[in-house]
Amino acid sequence: MWEQAFLQFFQHFESIMVRTMYSVSTSIDQELENNINLDMNLVVITFIVMIIVATICLSIRGPLAQSPAYLSSIGVLATMLGLISGFGFCALIGIPMCSLVFATPFLIIGVGTDDMFLIYSAYHRTITSETTSQRLAQTFRICGSGITITSLTNVIAFLVGATTDFYGIRLFVLNTSIWNKNLRMSPQFEISWFSLLGYDSQDYPFDNGTKFMDIIHGFVNLFPTFSNDLLINDTHVIASRFYLKMGRVYYNSSDGYLVNQLRSLAEQSKLPIKVYSNLFKYYEQMYEVIPNIIQTFIIAIEAMYIATLIIIPDLKSVIIIISTMCMILISLVATLHVWGIQVSSVMMIELIMSVGFCSDFCVHIVHAFLTSIGTRKERAQQALINMGMPILCASLSSIIGVLFLGLAHSYLFRTFFKTIISIMTLGTIHALIFLPVILSLIGSNWSSHRKDNIEQNNSLQMTTSINKDSQGNGYIIEEDITKKHENLQRKPNTIEEEEDDQLISTTQRVETINNNLTNLNMYT
Repeated sequence: MWEQAFLQFFQHFESIMVRTMYSVSTSIDQELENNINLDMNLVVITFIVMIIVATICLSIRGPLAQSPAYLSSIGVLATMLGLISGFGFCALIGIPMCSLVFATPFLIIGVGTDDMFLIYSAYHRTITSETTSQRLAQTFRICGSGITITSLTNVIAFLVGATTDFYGIRLFVLNTSIWNKNLRMSPQFEISWFSLLGYDSQDYPFDNGTKFMDIIHGFVNLFPTFSNDLLINDTHVIASRFYLKMGRVYYNSSDGYLVNQLRSLAEQSKLPIKVYSNLFKYYEQMYEVIPNIIQTFIIAIEAMYIATLIIIPDLKSVIIIISTMCMILISLVATLHVWGIQVSSVMMIELIMSVGFCSDFCVHIVHAFLTSIGTRKERAQQALINMGMPILCASLSSIIGVLFLGLAHSYLFRTFFKTIISIMTLGTIHALIFLPVILSLIGSNWSSHRKDNIEQNNSLQMTTSINKDSQGNGYIIEEDITKKHENLQRKPNTIEEEEDDQLISTTQRVETINNNLTNLNMYT
C-alpha cells in the first residue's frame, strides 16, 4: 500500500536542514496501537502484584499457613483461564481484535478475583467439623446466589454495550491523541465559503463549455500546484476538490455539530458537493456519544432490574439496589469530569463497564441482609460483618491491580486507571456506609427474619427417642413436655409490623402435642 511505503520512506529520512512531520489516514490508529504495545509489560506486573495482594488479604482470616499463597495463585490463574477462553471464543465466532482488547486483562483481573474473596469468606463461616464437601456445599449456599447475580449483571452490562450504534466501540477504541494536533476549530465558526462560488458570477459569463474549459486549462498551466485538485478532460470537469482550513478544533460534541453543519450546507447547494476529512469519523462519534450513553444506560438498568428481580424476588430490595447503582454512576460521571476526562467513546466504554461493577457492590450487601435474621438494624450489621471484608479486599485488589496503568503511555490505559480508581472508591463507600444505613431504615422486613418466629418453629420439631419396651410390644416415646412447654413460651415481639405476625397461641400448640401423644399411645 502506498501509505505504508510513504511511512517507511519518511521513517528513514534524515536531513540537517529540514525537520519532517508526516501523517496518513491510519496514523492515529497505528500510534494508538503502538502506545498500547509499549505498555503490555504492565500486564505481567499486574498479575504478580494481584497474587501478592490476594495472598495478604486472604491471610487476614488467619495464619498464613491456613491460607497459603497457592490459593490466591489459583484464584488469579482461574481468572487467566477465563480470559484466555474468552479470547478464544471470540476468535472462534469471528469477532475481530481491536485496541480495547488490550485493556481487558486489567479489568478481568480486578473483576475475576472478587468472587475468590467472597467464596473464601463464606467458606470460613461454615462449620469446621464438617467434611470438605459439606463445607463447600454450605459455602455456595451462602454466596452462590450473590455470585450468580453479579456475574449475570456483568454479562448483561457488556452485552448491552455491544449493541451500541458505534462501530468503533465494538471493534476499536479511539483515544484523544487528536487533542494534541494543530487543527483547531471554533464551534461558532460561520461557514460562508459556499457564497464565494457565485460571487459576482454575473460579471464573468461563460457563453459555452469550450471557452470555460480553455480557461480551466490555462489556470492549471499557470498554477500547476492545483493540478492534483482537478480531474478534467477536454470537455468538462470530472471532479475537483478544495480545502477548508479551520482553527481551534476541540475533540468533543461541538466538532460533530460542525460536521453536520458542513453536510447540511452541502446538501443545500445545487452542486454535487461532498465534505470529507479523515477526522470526521472521530467528530461524528463525539456528536452521538452522549445520546448513546443515555440510551445504553437506560437499557442496561432496565435489564439489570429484571435479572435481579428474578433471582431476588423482593421489589423493595431491587429498587434499593438499582437506586444505589444510579447514585454511584452519577457520582462517577462527576468524578471523571474532575479528573479531566472528556465525554468520548472511550468514556462511554468505561461507563458501561462501571454499570457491572456497581451491581457487584450492591447485590452482595443486600443479599446478605435478606438472608440474615433479626431486626433491620441487626441484619444490616450482620450483612456488613459478613460482606464488608470481602468487598474491601476486592476493591483494594482491583485498585492495586491497576495502579501501574497510571504510568502507562497510552491515553486509553491512563483513562482506565482513573475510572477503576473512581468506581472502586465510590462503590466501596456506598456499599459499606450508605447502603447498610438505608437497609437498617427501610429494608425489607419479612416474618421469616424474626427471631421469635424461628425459635417457635424450631421448638415444634419434636426431638424424640423411640425404643421398644421390655416385652417388645409397641414403642415408648420419651418427650420432656415440661421443657417443651417452656420453649413454647412466647417472647415479646420487638419487631415492627405486628400485624404481619400471626402465631398460634402456646396453649393450642401444647394441646396439639398432647393429642399427638394420646393418639400414638392408643396405637401402641
